[in-house]
Amino acid sequence: MVAESIGPVPKLPCNPNNIPQINLYNIEEKQLQNAYTVIEKLEDKFKNDPHLLAMVEKSEQGLEIDFLKILSSRYHLSSSQILSMVNDLKTIPGQISNIVSQMNSLESQLTTIQQNVTSDQTSLAAAEQTVSNDEAATATLNQMLSTDQSALDQINQIIASNQSTVQLASQAVASDQQALATANQNLQSSQTAVQTANQAAADAQAQVDSANAVLQVYSSDQAAIDNATAGVSLSQQTLDSAQQTLASSTQALSDANATVASNQQIVDSILAQPNYNPDDLAIAQQNLDASQQVASQLEAQVQSAQTAVTVAQSQLDTSNAVLSAAQNQQFSDFASYGAISVATVGHLQLQAQLAATTQQTAQTAFTQNQTAVASLQAQLQTDQTALSQAQSIVGTAQAQLSSAQTQVQQDQTQLATAQSQLQADQTIVQQLQSQLQADQAQQTTVSAQISNLQTQENTLQQQLQPAISFVDGLSDLEKTLFKELFNVQLPS
Repeated sequence: MVAESIGPVPKLPCNPNNIPQINLYNIEEKQLQNAYTVIEKLEDKFKNDPHLLAMVEKSEQGLEIDFLKILSSRYHLSSSQILSMVNDLKTIPGQISNIVSQMNSLESQLTTIQQNVTSDQTSLAAAEQTVSNDEAATATLNQMLSTDQSALDQINQIIASNQSTVQLASQAVASDQQALATANQNLQSSQTAVQTANQAAADAQAQVDSANAVLQVYSSDQAAIDNATAGVSLSQQTLDSAQQTLASSTQALSDANATVASNQQIVDSILAQPNYNPDDLAIAQQNLDASQQVASQLEAQVQSAQTAVTVAQSQLDTSNAVLSAAQNQQFSDFASYGAISVATVGHLQLQAQLAATTQQTAQTAFTQNQTAVASLQAQLQTDQTALSQAQSIVGTAQAQLSSAQTQVQQDQTQLATAQSQLQADQTIVQQLQSQLQADQAQQTTVSAQISNLQTQENTLQQQLQPAISFVDGLSDLEKTLFKELFNVQLPS
């Protein structure tokens, strides 16, 4: 009864209208989907009646066979090939998931091992650095012992040699003090001459500076007029350019508005047709939107150009005002200072040069005397320093004699301790090297296991790929039927 209510999938015994084969497939698949929808409802309806439920399930098996035939005919594959791909889709993903789980576990182990290796390497590097430091310390202590022993030998030589240096330095200091007194008297005389010459040169230069200041004012006035004139010219050019831009933008906006009106007429004419083509309307609407956007952009350009013209006109007015002010300032300065020629300034400069020559001569004599005083002061300081150093060296050497002997004994004790520490640290390095080798061996083993599992996963992925490619090539309806009739999870 149930089977009769469902019946087999209707077939098309003939094709009187010459329907393309692919459309026939689509019709049959749609009929399969409708039949499957009925079966699902019947399964739910008869779920408590085993006899009727068995009949419904038998009908569902018939749908699977019909769908298998359609796929086989449409994609030129045998039923066994398609069923093999169905089996792959059911079994291989689970195998891959199991392998991935194993790899994740091993990778977790590998991470721990790698951390151990890194820790071993860090500890070993630190221990090796400690040994290197111990060796450097031992070498340093050997060098210190040799150096301190040499220092002890040199101290007695220093004490003897610097006694004669103290006597010679005392004689040099007395001679320097007498020469410095004479040089200070000469310096005082030359300083008085410099003061007189400086005053004369300052008076002459003041007259030159006053005349030059007036000439500078006149030069500044002319420069201001030149700059203002250039500003007026530049502002006029800017205004002309802004007006040209406004004119071209206005014309472009007018053309764009005409294009918008034309495109609107096209859209209206299409809509007026009783059976218009939606594609034609879409293209016409797209052209209308594009032309409206261009018109909007050009309108913004016109507004911007109008603003630029206003700004340029304001700048031209400002430049003209600046030029007028510069011209007025020039007239005012001529009225205030009168005419001063370059010849007048030249005469004043000649007088200033003569005064400066006298000043330079006096300054040279003063500088020479200053140099002599400074040189003698430096020499006195040098000789006094030499005397103090020689006296200090003798006292320091005498104080260092006992300390040097104690230092040699301390160096010998420290050297013995450093050698013992070096041996202990070398033992630690050997232990850490053994631990690192063991962890690296374990790391190699786990990496090989992961590589083997990765190979297995790649093999299964390759085995599954034909089924995935086949499903990807199915239509949405075929994918739905494939999933429901064969009870498989399609790849995402």
